[in-house]
Amino acid sequence: MFQKFISIFLFITISISQNHIHLSTNNLFSKNYDQLFNRPDECFDLSEIDFGMCEMYLGVGWNGYNCEYFSGCGWIVDNIDYYEYFFDTLQECEDICICEDGEIIDDDPCNPRECIDGQWYEIIIDCQEEMGLPCENGVYISPSQDECCSTCVLYGDTNYDGTLNILDVIVLVDIILYQGQCADWYECPEDVNQDGIFNVLDVIELVNNILN
Repeated sequence: MFQKFISIFLFITISISQNHIHLSTNNLFSKNYDQLFNRPDECFDLSEIDFGMCEMYLGVGWNGYNCEYFSGCGWIVDNIDYYEYFFDTLQECEDICICEDGEIIDDDPCNPRECIDGQWYEIIIDCQEEMGLPCENGVYISPSQDECCSTCVLYGDTNYDGTLNILDVIVLVDIILYQGQCADWYECPEDVNQDGIFNVLDVIELVNNILN
């Protein structure tokens, strides 16, 4: 609280005595003051950032190994604003940045993180479709909400078990009899001959694929 009071007092003094910098100083201070007390959702190693030799308190940050108090001349260095990586308190920083080995955060299936040696590391997810690998004799199906990568499904694999057999024929016949439709024709492994229609021709081709 004492630090906040000093910062605000200095700002008011500058705005009165140096009117020509009032607007720019006001905008910069307001932005940083508001954001400083927002809790970051990730840790960024600030140890290599030179914030200057000033003694202004910037906040609590992560130095790659632990949380520490940072000071400097401002949050902007080389036109990059680092204010979003500072915490209000040491406890908040430790809650986010320090972890127990083996912990996993998978709220975002495409950007999971695992705790190794007390630090969070991003797990790299390589998706075949994103890497440009073709789905031979099949089509990529979009992932569900709790998955990251699309799945390559063979044409005719109607029960999505990774193999073509009589069970797929039974499911396909049911789809045709009950006039089932694909939600997206670009992702329709049930349309075996890829003509945009479910009919007996798909069954014949599927049977041939199974026998061959």
